[in-house]
Amino acid sequence: MGRSGFPTKLFVFAGIVGIGAGALALVSRFRMNAQLNDVFKLFGLGQQSLVEHWLGAMSAVALFVIFVAVVSKLSKKVPFKKTWLRQQWFIKLRKRILTIVRSVYIAQWAVAFAMIYIGGSLSWELQQMGQRGGFQADQFSMDVIGSLGFCSLLWLLINSEYRQARLKRRSYLS
Repeated sequence: MGRSGFPTKLFVFAGIVGIGAGALALVSRFRMNAQLNDVFKLFGLGQQSLVEHWLGAMSAVALFVIFVAVVSKLSKKVPFKKTWLRQQWFIKLRKRILTIVRSVYIAQWAVAFAMIYIGGSLSWELQQMGQRGGFQADQFSMDVIGSLGFCSLLWLLINSEYRQARLKRRSYLS
């Protein structure tokens, strides 16, 4: 397989956040651990659902990033021999897809998915407002903070590596 261009720390960070934060949110949501519930109530100022929403939003965006990175890593090489026409079609399609899913754009894709997640969260909260009569702005704001917070942490994590790669390319060209 070819090198995907994604730093290893991206996989580690997104994996830990995606699986860890999601698991913590689910354990808290279904009240499986009393100590964890107490900690979340403390952090959520009496409302543990706020921490659950924050962790759930971070986990959703992280799992999307892992999905994009793994699919990109696995789709770098044609695994078996194909006919010439089918191979040319596959190569053209793969080039079109991979140019928009380059490793440089992973933070932008994470932000795009975060916006979709925020839109879904807003739709959910509006449906709940229709049923219960009140908009839960605190839970919606934790969804926004969690999803965009993961995107900003991801950008901080991988920005230095991409900056170094740009400097290295400039030194080769000059």
